[in-house]
Amino acid sequence: MRYISQSFFLIDSVPCLNYCTSMAKITYNTRLEEDLVKKFKILAIEQGKRQNDILEEAIQDLLKKYEKQTKKK
Repeated sequence: MRYISQSFFLIDSVPCLNYCTSMAKITYNTRLEEDLVKKFKILAIEQGKRQNDILEEAIQDLLKKYEKQTKKK
């Protein structure tokens, strides 16, 4: 796989499975409190999910929450 930029890529001799139907993913780094990260890792293990999947779900929920608040104003 050759990268063009953060969100676009070319697929070299790889069948077009999930790559064509899903949105491109980018790396996003941040710093978090140590206790929060420990609890987050435990949650992922308990749920049997990847940390990334849980984080994406949480961000989507947060965006919906603030979108509703904006519509009320």
